Amino acid sequence: MASRETLSDAPLSALATDINTDPKARAAWIEVAAARMAARLLRDARERKGLSQAAVARALGVSQARISQVESGRVDDIPPLDLMMRFIDACGDELRLATAATLRETARTASPRPAQPVGTPIPMRAPAYGERVAQPSEDDDDNVATAAVPVRRDYAGD
Repeated sequence: MASRETLSDAPLSALATDINTDPKARAAWIEVAAARMAARLLRDARERKGLSQAAVARALGVSQARISQVESGRVDDIPPLDLMMRFIDACGDELRLATAATLRETARTASPRPAQPVGTPIPMRAPAYGERVAQPSEDDDDNVATAAVPVRRDYAGD
């Protein structure tokens, strides 16, 4: 009797090849990935807020069984986008959609150092011996001083 190869028995390399070369296999993979991603997103949002499935169901006007289906990750139970948005809203959050390219661009253009509140000390390098540094003073006419920090000459390379 010939054994039939199942999806879980197939070598990973063969699955990867199918997903990358066969449009039907790729579509099926995307559908499964979307269902699992939606389920994890919704379940994590609910659990982070400490809500039960019943509480979210009441807020959405659906049954607890429907929330369980949505969180199952099964392809047949992928929730529509409006239900996902209402679900996340019931959990006190906001659902935002973005492409990977948008997220990469946002990360690339983001400020490397977040803005700091007024009065927060900003890390600075120590002045070298003899370097002129600004000093706060009452009169702004001559607010420059000289740093008197000794430097080990044998370490400095001189």
